Amino acid sequence: MENKDAREAQRSIRASAESKPQWWGDCKVCGDSFDLESLQPKGACPSCRRYFNVSLLKIPSRFLVNFEVNQQNKCADQTSRGFVDGNKSVYIFGTPGSGKTHLAYLSYAESLDKLKKSKFVKVPEIMSAEHEPGESKDHFIGRIAYQLCKTDLLYLDELIPERHSDELLGVIYQVLDFAFEKGRPRIFMTCNFGLDMVTKLSDRIASRIAGICGSDNVVENNDEDWRLKGG
Repeated sequence: MENKDAREAQRSIRASAESKPQWWGDCKVCGDSFDLESLQPKGACPSCRRYFNVSLLKIPSRFLVNFEVNQQNKCADQTSRGFVDGNKSVYIFGTPGSGKTHLAYLSYAESLDKLKKSKFVKVPEIMSAEHEPGESKDHFIGRIAYQLCKTDLLYLDELIPERHSDELLGVIYQVLDFAFEKGRPRIFMTCNFGLDMVTKLSDRIASRIAGICGSDNVVENNDEDWRLKGG
């Protein structure tokens, strides 16, 4: 299935060659052909690899344009930029539309450029996973958490949705606890809630966030809704 998706991505890329994106490069290895054999580590140039990854992983293009930095989001922007090459997790919170997901996708794209082993997950979609026949609640939580942790950099967008289940909170805690105990994966989290509100929902989740991020990497992005600004 993965090879089929890759071939489809290649065909799509070649078909759209006339409208080259701004990051299109002149790769001396693949010759802009996006040959899969050339897109191995140290193969194609970052420009070609970026375009391939964006097409294959379906990162929405609106999240790959430059982030408009201002006084309200400057700290969140600086914190997110230091994540990929840093040594701690990141927790960015703020109101809907303030740009949290934008920052997460930009960081994720950077991790792909640098050939990091990374994974982007929209947390509300986690619970679409089905229970195996006869599987207990605890086993389900442990299985999903283990799958999420099989990476070096993990992006968890909308960490605690407004509508959430006890199972989802269980998965979130297991992932954060694993990161706290093992030191990996490092996690980039976005959320509508600050730690004070998270504490009311689950004090152990709030504790683990503080433990893996430290005070400097828990940052509020208090910019206004980009949709209302016509973004």
